[in-house]
Amino acid sequence: GNTLIGLVDPGEVIEVDRTGKVVRSIGGVNGALRLGWIAGLDVLPGGGLIIADFTAKRLVEVDGAGTVVHEMRDLPWAVASVAVTR
Repeated sequence: GNTLIGLVDPGEVIEVDRTGKVVRSIGGVNGALRLGWIAGLDVLPGGGLIIADFTAKRLVEVDGAGTVVHEMRDLPWAVASVAVTR
């Protein structure tokens, strides 16, 4: 399978295949979604992601294409990790 990596600078989530080739990118310098420090993420059914943005104190849900589906902003705590229970 592929590997998801949360990058701090720029705030970006990349998915790489076994050869290291980037097959998906969410956020980043040229992305529509602005992200800060990616502290954690988890995969949702259908290929979407829940992303914990530590510096922005928010959780972001994106679909498989990287489009924001839902966002929890201005949380009273910094989110350091996230896990989806199934």
